[in-house]
Parts: sequence; structure tokens; C-alpha cells
Amino acid sequence: MAQFRRSGFGHRPVALRIGLLSFLVVLPGCFVQRHGDPGAFENPSRPIAWPERDLSTPRELFEQTPERIFAYEAFDDDLEDELPEPVAARLASLVDPETQRPSHEVHHSMLTGRGLLRVYSDLERPNRPDPEAENSFRFLPSAEYIYGFLPNARFLTSLRTSSPEFAQRQDRASTQSRTFWVRHDNRMYRAIGVRRTALLERIALRQGMALHLPTEAPEDARGTLIHFTAMYGTSFERRVIDALRREGWLVLSVSTQSEIGSPVSEEATKRIDEIREDLETRILLEAAFLGQSRDEAHPDDEREKARELYASLVRDRRLLMDEAAQLSRGFYRLCDESDVDGVAAAMAHRVDDRLAEHAYAAEAALDYAMERFSFLRGRPVAVIGFSAGAMPAVTASAYLRERVDAVVLIGGGANIAEIAINSSLTHGGVRFGCDDETPTQRSLFGRVTSRYLEHSALDPHHTAPLLRDKPVLVVRATRDTWVPAETGRLLQKRLGEPSSLIHSGGHRTLFFFLPRHADRITRWLERATG
Repeated sequence: MAQFRRSGFGHRPVALRIGLLSFLVVLPGCFVQRHGDPGAFENPSRPIAWPERDLSTPRELFEQTPERIFAYEAFDDDLEDELPEPVAARLASLVDPETQRPSHEVHHSMLTGRGLLRVYSDLERPNRPDPEAENSFRFLPSAEYIYGFLPNARFLTSLRTSSPEFAQRQDRASTQSRTFWVRHDNRMYRAIGVRRTALLERIALRQGMALHLPTEAPEDARGTLIHFTAMYGTSFERRVIDALRREGWLVLSVSTQSEIGSPVSEEATKRIDEIREDLETRILLEAAFLGQSRDEAHPDDEREKARELYASLVRDRRLLMDEAAQLSRGFYRLCDESDVDGVAAAMAHRVDDRLAEHAYAAEAALDYAMERFSFLRGRPVAVIGFSAGAMPAVTASAYLRERVDAVVLIGGGANIAEIAINSSLTHGGVRFGCDDETPTQRSLFGRVTSRYLEHSALDPHHTAPLLRDKPVLVVRATRDTWVPAETGRLLQKRLGEPSSLIHSGGHRTLFFFLPRHADRITRWLERATG
């Protein structure tokens, strides 16, 4: 019979408790609670050099960011076409100082030691649900399911601003303003004298790591909870966060950027940029022809030609988008043993940079909360990470070590290269090949994951030991294939065998049954933070 350490979560007779656990462990969805003894393990951590970030570009963006951003601007247009009066009046109202409404308001802008944090409101979408409301997740627009919350803040560092893609966007934004089309009486008119500004792009307000940071907080808040999301936010995750919020935790949510990604060649990057410029033109043409095809003033044969042209534009646009998506995937060149160390080092560099971004974003979010809500100072700070978010949660907790009181890790693991390569869900955006046609032999993958740990400094394998003197709760599944179970077990071992909830199923059932144990997680955090 399996033996279990006393959990401390109940006071039933020992024999009855062990008997019940032995029976339940064979049922999917069952959790077994265990306590570890971190003090019984030697701390094998090694010194960590955190990646530096250049503040020159973030500082320029900080200085250029206004409190209010307007979507439209007036300009001189040489076109002599006359617009219908309702269209002209509408355009005039968009740039009239007395009637013009801002598209965004920036509530808080701060330059930290590593990057730029800005908290804002998107006023062009005023009827969205309150992200703080219980179960509001199910009503969010589909694009926001990517984050698992409604973003209202971005954290931007030189890791993003130094990329070729960022420079290309800035160049386009500084030289172009977008024209737009106005519909009236089933016809599309090109706006004359008014255009959309490119200010959002010039100051990169919506670039960087997405966060949701509260703009108000109750003075009796229990403490601050830094929340790292799963790859895609789920209602199961949200119900746990809702339970913690009801217990008084002020939640700072950070979107997990989980894909390692693969290198993209310079030629592919150039072609992707050409495709994007082509797509911008085609989208405008589609809008124009769509309006013409619906204009009853045109003869039937002309409307039919317009429809055919519109359909061809749509087909071409889809082909271009597919080409860009394929080019952006990239791959690591891994032909034989001589390539292993270089690939492992490149992967480790990319992983460390991304893990550092999460840590720096968490630091900025925490600084924001302490500055805006001074009454939180001296109260507990906890970190919680779900699935893919559990990995940066470990690294961020190690980075904020003296400021963090407790950590909860749900469905995570150590050795991100192994997780990415062997996950049954996704390969973390990692692709290997000898060339475009020849695949890599799988026998080389194990060599890469082993060498990767020698090059990485911030993987949870190396940062977890720094948390051995902290209260940590690990929630993992014994049959997990999305985050392979052996990597979850490795993380628990590197943490020094802390308290745990062990689920006897896989990753999906772990999260399906997770809301039933929200109270246990809440009570554990309450005890761990005093």
C-alpha cells in the first residue's frame, strides 16, 4: 500500500485517511496532498547573471507618451471630390477640438530599471465587461482568450525595441498615417481631409508584454498576488483566481509568452515585411470594392465584376497570410552531433531572455501596485503560475526573492527545452531540420535538452533551488503529457520537495478538477503568508 505523509489538511483517523487516499488515487481527478521537508535538502543553486536591458528607447517612448491619445487628425488633401454632407459632418466632428474624443487614456506611465510600464484605457471599446467581475471571462472577445484577461497595461523593454520587426513598425508609423473609408447609403467613401493617426504605433503603446493591473483597490486588501497565466486562459484557472480575489488578494495578471520560437532568416524577415505592406493596401482595396459591389447605382454587370475582383483580393490576401505564417515559423538547423551544442546554446539564450522579461514585468507590476496603493506595503506578496505560466513564475519569484512570501505552481515543470520538444500539445514553436526538406533525427533531441541545461541560467531547473526557504505549493499531474510529468516531478525535486497536491490524471483533467480545490489553495496561501 502506498504510504503518504500527514498532510495537515484534516484530522481524520490515520488508518481511515490512508485507506481513503489509497482508494481515491486510482480515480481520475483525485488529488493527494503531501508535505515536504525543504530543510532536508542541500541548496544546489548557482549564481545567476540577469540579462541587462538598454533603457534608451523605452525612455524616449516614455517622454513621448501623452496622457490622452486621439485616433484622428486633420491634414491637407488635394482631392477635389465632394463628400455627401452627412459624411463631411461626421469627418469634421472627428477632429473638432470641442467634439473630438480620445481613443486612449494613459493612467500611469513609469520607467523602471529594466523597461517601460504603461497602464491605459481603450476608449474605442467602452462596452467590454469588467475583468474583475466573477465569471466575466466567458464574455470576453475571442482575441482576449489569448491572454485570459482584459489587457490594460504593457511592459516594454529593449528585448522588443531592439528587434528588426519593431524598427520596421516604427519606420512605417513615422512616415505613414492610415487613410480610412466611411460608409454612407451603402457606399464607401475615402475620407478627405481626415486620417487615422499613427501615434499608437509611434509610441508602441500596445507592444510588449500584456498585463492587467487594477486601477482601484480596497484598503483592507489582504495582499498582492502576481498571476502568471496559462498559455490560453481557461475558465478553470479564472475560477481559482476569482476565489483568491474574493479572499482579499489584489491580483496583478501577467500574460505568459510561452513559445520559445525558432530563428527566422533575414531573407524570410524581409519577405514577411513586404507581405505586410502588401496586405495593408489590399485591405483598403477590399473595403472600397465591397462598397461598390453593394451600390445599387451601378449596373448589374459592373457590380458583378466588383464582386469577382473583391473575391480575388480575399483569395490573394489569404495566400499571402499563409505564406507569412509559414516563413515566420523558422527552424533550428540540426543535422548531426556537431550542431547540438550551438542549437542548445541558442535555445537557452532565447528562453533566458523570455523568462527574464516575465520577471522584469512582474517587478514593474509590483512597483506600480506599491506606488499606487501605499497601504499594501508590508502586506504579503504571493506568486501563482498556471501551466506554461508556472515556469516564469519560478524565475520571477527567484528574481523578486526578498519581496515574495509564498509561491503556488500549478501544472509546471523544469527543463523548458524538454517540455517544448516532448509536449504532446505543442512544440513550443520550436522546429528542427537539416534543411527545408530533411528532418532532424529524433535521437539528437535528447542531446539538445541535456546540453540546454548547461547553457541556461534562468530555467526553473536552476532558479527553483533559490526558493527552498520559501513556502511553495506544487500542484501537478502524474500522467501529464502536455507538460511531461517527469519535468513536473523534476521541478518538485529541485524545489526541495515542498508541499504538493498530486493529481492522478493528465493536464486537462488537472485543470478540469482544479476549481474544486480552489479553497485548499486559498487556505494554504493564508497559512503560508500568516
